[in-house]
Amino acid sequence: MDNQPSITQTVLEDKQPHRQRNGVRVIVDHIALFRPSPAVRLVFALACSAVMVLRAWDLLAHAAFWAEDGKEFYGPAFNNPSMALFLQPYSGYLHLVPRLFAWFAVRFPLVDGPLVMTVLSLAVLVLPLFYLVSDRATFLRIPATRLASALLYALAPIPSEAYGNATNAHWFTCVIMLLILLCEPAKNRVFTALDAAMFVIFSLTGPFAIYVALCAVALGKLRDKGALWKVATLLAGSAVQIIFLMHSGRLAHSVHLGAVAIAVNSVVDRLFTTSTPCWIGVVVWIGLFVTAVMDRNRFSISLFLVAACALVSASMSHGALSWGRYHTLAVIAACLSLTPSSALPHGRGVGYAKLFLIVLFLAFTAPAWFQYDRHEVGYSWSKQLLRYYEARRGAVIDIPVAPGHWGAIELIRK
Repeated sequence: MDNQPSITQTVLEDKQPHRQRNGVRVIVDHIALFRPSPAVRLVFALACSAVMVLRAWDLLAHAAFWAEDGKEFYGPAFNNPSMALFLQPYSGYLHLVPRLFAWFAVRFPLVDGPLVMTVLSLAVLVLPLFYLVSDRATFLRIPATRLASALLYALAPIPSEAYGNATNAHWFTCVIMLLILLCEPAKNRVFTALDAAMFVIFSLTGPFAIYVALCAVALGKLRDKGALWKVATLLAGSAVQIIFLMHSGRLAHSVHLGAVAIAVNSVVDRLFTTSTPCWIGVVVWIGLFVTAVMDRNRFSISLFLVAACALVSASMSHGALSWGRYHTLAVIAACLSLTPSSALPHGRGVGYAKLFLIVLFLAFTAPAWFQYDRHEVGYSWSKQLLRYYEARRGAVIDIPVAPGHWGAIELIRK
């Protein structure tokens, strides 16, 4: 824990009559003294969750399997619901969360399969909100900034292809793992068990346990007795995923410095308009990272570091990254760096610089806020299923999935 006094203590102890605070300082002091009740925090988290769901209402109104959701996860679970599927890697590593979602979804009627997986994916998407507003999030020392962080997360221009599908749920399980790592231990045994269960499952979903483990070491969690079980779980999950990656040959790519340049260029090209000079994007991202460091916002800093590891690793394998999902963590990190978490006041010049960075960031990313309509005109999952119901028992039917270039999901008529 940080031994420095909180901003609330600073305000309460500041009773020197000769010090006059300006209007801005008075507002800051009132914000610092604001302590929302558990009921207010819960309602606020639910409201932010509703905002995130409404931003992509078409995902529920026109539920359909997205890419690997149907082809790689739901299809195999529907045709052969064996527990062995949980140990079946995809793209070189385990995906426990999508496998669990598919295993659960096949318990419902076939026509409702996409909707069930979408609802579960949205649940993972909004789960970080409840950690951010909780009193366990002491890494955000001002209680009011916990609400601000939740709001910024809810409004973050998250790439549309990562939004509300099981295939890309591992980006958000990474966010949850970082939150559990940084938050204070739960006082309730039920929540402690939930933290442990999620940590185990999420560490076996995607390669992010490797990067989060590096963050845990960098944050000095090895010296924190209360966090040793988290570090041990991360290391065990990392070892398992590395073994699968080595077996698949995915670690055969040589490390090269060009991957760093590719990753930086990828972020700038993807998040900022093509007419924006590249150097402006670089300045904004570096500035936002420096802002997070100055505010000692450990959550945002950790997200920046994990995002950098993910981008560089992917650049080694794929070269130029044209997929928006690889920038999910970088977007969330940038948004959360706009929330001041420190009790240390900054100079007026620094404040103006931060405001300028915020304006630039919002101006460049705002067009992406509402680009979540993935519904393909004319596509209907229920209509596609007519071919399944018309086939004879035992026949293999190919049902097209969205997007169209992903081919079809193979279903065995039962």
